Amino acid sequence: MVGATPALILAAVLLGVVSGGRGGVDPDAPVVAGAGLAAASAVLAATARRRSAGALALIGLVALGAGASSRALDGLDRSPLRAPIAGRHRGVLRGAVVGDPVTGPWRVAVTVRAAVWDGEAEPRRSGGDRSVLVVAAPGDASRFRALTAGDRVAVRGRLDPLDGHDGRLRWRHVVGRLDGATLEDLAPGRAPVLRAANGIRTLVARGGAGLPARERGVLAAFLLGDERAIPPDTIATFRAAGMSHLLVVSGANVAAVLAIIGPVTRRSPLFLRGVLGVGALALFGAATRWEPSVLRAIAMASGVLIGAVLGRPVRGARVLALAVAALLLLDPLLLRSVGFRLSCAATAGITLLAGPIAGRVRGPQVLRDALGVTAAAQVGVAPVLVGTFGSVPLVAIPANLLAGPLVVPITVWGFGAGVLGGVLGGAPARLLQLPTLVALRAVEGIAALAARHPGSLDARGLAALVGLAATVGCIRHLHRARGSGVGVRGRR
Repeated sequence: MVGATPALILAAVLLGVVSGGRGGVDPDAPVVAGAGLAAASAVLAATARRRSAGALALIGLVALGAGASSRALDGLDRSPLRAPIAGRHRGVLRGAVVGDPVTGPWRVAVTVRAAVWDGEAEPRRSGGDRSVLVVAAPGDASRFRALTAGDRVAVRGRLDPLDGHDGRLRWRHVVGRLDGATLEDLAPGRAPVLRAANGIRTLVARGGAGLPARERGVLAAFLLGDERAIPPDTIATFRAAGMSHLLVVSGANVAAVLAIIGPVTRRSPLFLRGVLGVGALALFGAATRWEPSVLRAIAMASGVLIGAVLGRPVRGARVLALAVAALLLLDPLLLRSVGFRLSCAATAGITLLAGPIAGRVRGPQVLRDALGVTAAAQVGVAPVLVGTFGSVPLVAIPANLLAGPLVVPITVWGFGAGVLGGVLGGAPARLLQLPTLVALRAVEGIAALAARHPGSLDARGLAALVGLAATVGCIRHLHRARGSGVGVRGRR
């Protein structure tokens, strides 16, 4: 954007998205205003008035963010399913599965294409492409567990409003629940990308079939974000240790994908390398169900690849700001996702603080870098964790520092061995996954040890810690300033 830095662009988009989410905004007016201001900024840029162009462009981004946010919320509130939800209608919904089923009880999001309510003869093709959280009836739990993204289903149940924890799913454009659901019909998805992605998931799962049940489930979470096969006590252990982020796909997985395809594309022309890289990222995104952390990482990686192809490399905080701004303009409801906020906060912490923290630590460079990245990520996510869950585990930094060196080997080797083992099968697959098994058990051991001594820091403790750090920083700054002043006077 002409005359505006990436940080200002992100700030403008955030301001617009937050203000648009407050309600009372006409969804169309900000979009029209933003488009007009963008056109005006382009005209000013053509006349070399870059400062004025930048100011207008930022105001236009605020308007666009407000309009996008208001339109998204308006679409949820005015969904064609609003009246049936309020009336708690019973009937059959037809649509496509979104994401993977989760337990407690088994439930999955379904994008509604058509509905037939009891007492009506003809289906209503008016789902508005909104999603419903379908909660399986006890007798159909095993069938729901086997569903996969893209499957076309017909489910029968009773519509109810979202309540409690399920209200957080509004970021997925979920407008209600279908309780006591039974599966009436099932057909595989037709989308080529999803079919290819599901094929990769099946291949990786087959390659890890020789692992013990718990490690097989943990590996599926590490590689694909699929927690269905992890025992509940294992999930609780990772959460208590502050290591639950390892059970979802993230930037480390995206980096592993690029590392795996790197040797294949290294000798290709730059443009083809960029196309293949973006294509691989898109396939990986579909395989991991476009989780918010994956969206953030893929947007950043794609920005880096496109910048390299265009001869204008962009990295670090700049690419993070631009990627997050673009994603929020495309889907403002992402800001309501805890996973998205945690991913952005961790990445911002690493980008801004990892270097300074590592520079203040003594010891081998490898240890300093690992500590810098781990501590910076925890500093970044601490405000989000405290604001959402009320506290942050104190043991998270040492636990992640110990587990960190194992994450990339598990991801890269586990994925490669999973694909190759899925092709070979049998004893070769089990042999290929032996290093993965050793590394997984080491990570599980670290999580179990850390979970026994969790500790926590609440909002007051975090505020006190921030105040202490700020005070120490001010004292150090004043001390240096005085020392500099004495030196100057002495030379005079």
